[in-house]
Amino acid sequence: MNTKMKALLTSGAAVALTMATAFTAQAAAQASGTVKPPYVSGGKLVAEANLNGPVPVGTVFCVRLLAVHPMTPDVEIATTCKKSNGGTLKATVKTPPCGMFATWADASYKGRATWTAQTKYVVICK
Repeated sequence: MNTKMKALLTSGAAVALTMATAFTAQAAAQASGTVKPPYVSGGKLVAEANLNGPVPVGTVFCVRLLAVHPMTPDVEIATTCKKSNGGTLKATVKTPPCGMFATWADASYKGRATWTAQTKYVVICK
């Protein structure tokens, strides 16, 4: 094999390795998870979500309890966030008399959302 051919093959392998590393890093920044519809437990209204791991160190995982408001956009009535590499997170509030509620969850890495999910609204009354 001549020198030009060796250089071409070496540079091609280097480009392929760099691209594979970039794709792996991008895939590692993606997250997945599940959300539960809001439910009542011990007099509290609970929004719960699970972040599947592994996710990159420094991922911020948030769960929000949303309420429908007739005159404005949805209202966050409880929020919990933490840096997490996976697991379950809950946001709770004392159970309101009656309303329509949903769970919203998201994960972000370096300020970029990597996963979001929301349940359908459910009616919960005391």
